[in-house]
Amino acid sequence: MLIESNLNNIQIKERFNFDFFLVKRAINEFFSDKIKLPVFIHFDGRLGNRSSTVVARNTLRSFSRATENKKLLLERNMSLKFLEESENYYTHHNLSFYSHIKISSLKIAKEINSVNYMKYWNAKEFYTEESFEKNINLCCFLHIIAHELGHTIQDLPFIQGGVVKFLSYRVKFNKIISENNTEMSYNLESFSKYHLRRFSEIDAECFAREFGPVMVEYYLENNDVH
Repeated sequence: MLIESNLNNIQIKERFNFDFFLVKRAINEFFSDKIKLPVFIHFDGRLGNRSSTVVARNTLRSFSRATENKKLLLERNMSLKFLEESENYYTHHNLSFYSHIKISSLKIAKEINSVNYMKYWNAKEFYTEESFEKNINLCCFLHIIAHELGHTIQDLPFIQGGVVKFLSYRVKFNKIISENNTEMSYNLESFSKYHLRRFSEIDAECFAREFGPVMVEYYLENNDVH
């Protein structure tokens, strides 16, 4: 599972105080068997201004394999390897696909916003107290990433009759989410009003609750020996 960003590791360390190489290892540890598409994580200073609640967006993007399109994407910090990997996923229209996750660098960079959003999402209790207090930005970031990768899984292409097709909506946890489920992760009453707007948001948040905390623990364990 190939993961790239518009920022290099040094820039990410300086701005957000975490190691993106370890972030990629954590994502691969828990998602490489679920997602084959390359993932581009785009830190965007224009996304999520002060009047907005938007922290991240996920889009399954396509591009023409024509040379001029490739040149444009290379200028946007994507490597040739990333584009070649994307070309493994195409339709009869000769389009290549990758998952594009936009993260609000404004929201992630400010710890107070991270705390507020984690509380707003009812996500704080899924992380250990020590992890949350000492690594709030990392917890928030990996929770967001796990949520957005949940959306990627919902939109993954599948091959049928030799042609790549797409399901506009597919969920993983629909059979176990209910008001009567006593497990906190899947009880409808535990979700925020934001996630209750659409079932796809509830489903993606289940991915965040399941994989966000374990990615944080994986990161911290490997950071000690890194």
